[in-house]
Amino acid sequence: MEGHNPRTGNGIEENMSNIMKQYQFMRGKTRADHGKEFWDVMVITAGDDDQKDAFVAHIESKLSRKELPLDCPIHVVADPPGPKLGNGGSTFTGLQFLEKEYKEALYDKRVILIHAGGQSKRMPSTSILGKISAPVPSGNVFYQMLDVKLATYLPLIPRMPPGVFVCCADDFLVYNLGKEGTEGKWEFAKSGFTALAHPSTLTVGTKHGVYVVKSLDDVDTSLHIQQSDCVQVLQKPSIRSMEKHGAILDGKELKFPDGISIKGSAAYTDSAFFFGMDVAAKFLKFLKTNSPITCEIDAYGDFLQALGPKATIDYTKHTPNVTTPTPSLIPTREKVFHLLKDSNIQLLLLNSSKFIHIGTTKEYIHHYCFDSKFQQEMSIGKDVFNRWTEDDDEEDEPVTKKKMKLSDVSPGSVMHCMLPQKSFVPENSIVEYCRFEVPVHIGQNTIVSNCCYLKSETEEKSNGEEAHSKLPLKIPQNVFLHTVSTKQGNSTNYVTVLFKIDDDLKKNVPRDKAGQLPLLGATVDVFCQNCCVSVDDILPTGANSKGEGDDNGPASLWTSRLHPVTDSMTESLKLAMQIHTAVTKRTKSDILKERKLVSMDDLLHSKEVKDMLKYRNDLYHDIK
Repeated sequence: MEGHNPRTGNGIEENMSNIMKQYQFMRGKTRADHGKEFWDVMVITAGDDDQKDAFVAHIESKLSRKELPLDCPIHVVADPPGPKLGNGGSTFTGLQFLEKEYKEALYDKRVILIHAGGQSKRMPSTSILGKISAPVPSGNVFYQMLDVKLATYLPLIPRMPPGVFVCCADDFLVYNLGKEGTEGKWEFAKSGFTALAHPSTLTVGTKHGVYVVKSLDDVDTSLHIQQSDCVQVLQKPSIRSMEKHGAILDGKELKFPDGISIKGSAAYTDSAFFFGMDVAAKFLKFLKTNSPITCEIDAYGDFLQALGPKATIDYTKHTPNVTTPTPSLIPTREKVFHLLKDSNIQLLLLNSSKFIHIGTTKEYIHHYCFDSKFQQEMSIGKDVFNRWTEDDDEEDEPVTKKKMKLSDVSPGSVMHCMLPQKSFVPENSIVEYCRFEVPVHIGQNTIVSNCCYLKSETEEKSNGEEAHSKLPLKIPQNVFLHTVSTKQGNSTNYVTVLFKIDDDLKKNVPRDKAGQLPLLGATVDVFCQNCCVSVDDILPTGANSKGEGDDNGPASLWTSRLHPVTDSMTESLKLAMQIHTAVTKRTKSDILKERKLVSMDDLLHSKEVKDMLKYRNDLYHDIK
């Protein structure tokens, strides 16, 4: 984390190791068998019904393999059709579902609400099956983000009354509660809000929510955890604003437990938060007269900024971070402010903690490939749950684990894959959920996800000739590749999504400027010229459920039809590689002639979740 001393003590590492061991013991067991306090109800929010179906299928798959604690109901709740609701709107939707499901019994339950919806435009490998299915190569066990979310907060549950604990699915929290964690008198408040707060540099504070502690003089940075009152919550404030509101811990170098230190001043930033059932009742009463919600409400910006004695209503008119401002936005925000302004907010200052976001391709590579401290604290491995096969075509004696560590051969991050031993993954690249029957050399700074290359399929396509004779198979550098199963009519087909690792899928431009969008180190115009398609052919038609991609609206890489549909995963990957060559080498090719093209947005609505899960389950069993 920025500003932290890399020589952190081992308290965080030990604590996180103990937490994950405890969670591993709980998987596949009932409360009676594992004897630990756990959530009474889990709620996972989804952006729409399509995403809900994917989440449900994923959870059922994990339950069938006894990869989750048992006898705790898991509900996936989708946002209704219409404008984007944000995670605040999704919180409302989740509460309405819970009231209908549990009625008065809800008010005696501890609920974890995991926000996992959204399109993941900055991390497209989680767009189809969702953020909760993102892999986490922790220790000798292959986890996913859902496991991390359920494990991380286990030590907090015993201090928690009935209420709702709100968190997101694309981040990690590593921490240590120290002796205060077991002997201290801290607790989550029965009423109002309780928020987890983490010491951060001021630069980090400008990108997050910042808490204004009631009395900074009373903050004891030597304690692992300290309970404190909060007078105001700021959202992505400037450093000047932090100074003005008294949110800054001054110092040349601030020291916290377990060797954590921040050079210069610091601020307490947000992550997850909890609200009591009194707040849940307020929300539900509010929704009875204000449903349906028709605007984007943020659980952090719109709930937390309304709290504390110094909160003002000014933020309700600030809309730059709203995707699509609707007429009801400011009036609804004002109503939420007045609803919550008298609610209390207390902080749990976790002085020995770090909050780590992993929702972009750059963050994914950084934390899994280079952040050695984070890898140590979460027991992140580079070669986790893989099967390294011998190449039958090689006459030379194959490399084996007895002779050489695979990490010496492929120092990058490889998880849930079957690869020949003579493959190579550089230290700054990630390969996940892949099956290659020929040696593959991955380029630098590349993510390859859910891709497959089978000898049998390449031979069939070449009428018996060795199509894979030019080995090893080489994947370019600086690219993102992800193969998706898609339903086209009555058949299941495949699409390999190809982008440069830093292409901006969210950037919108007028339709007549679509050709100028940066793509694969060139532009969409270059893509069209060298793949022999017209820009009009790839432009979106018709609006999706969130109002994107209509005939007159803006264009983006997300809504542009850049990806060909094929009949096998192998052929799909080969075609993506040919497209890359055509665009980057500026050589014309008719590889897309008469092929159906789809966009990432199209794939969200035509995805074949069962086929993708079958591929991963088959891979799982073949590895195990």
